[in-house]
Amino acid sequence: MKVVAFNRMPTVSGHPCCECYLSEQWTACDATFDEAYYKTKLRRGVFTEEQMPTIDWDGETNLIPFKPWIKGL
Repeated sequence: MKVVAFNRMPTVSGHPCCECYLSEQWTACDATFDEAYYKTKLRRGVFTEEQMPTIDWDGETNLIPFKPWIKGL
């Protein structure tokens, strides 16, 4: 993945990851992108659909868009 956003940040910052407690279990639901931003980044080749197949959260399964780049997952 290109580090386009990271290179434009004035300082290093973290990214909070959201989880919701549903049906007696914690489920990840990262809300980093909206649809227009996601489609633009796909079109420009910042990442591929294989790397980040969806940003739609079904409310049941983990949604971790940056999983390919997170160490330890």
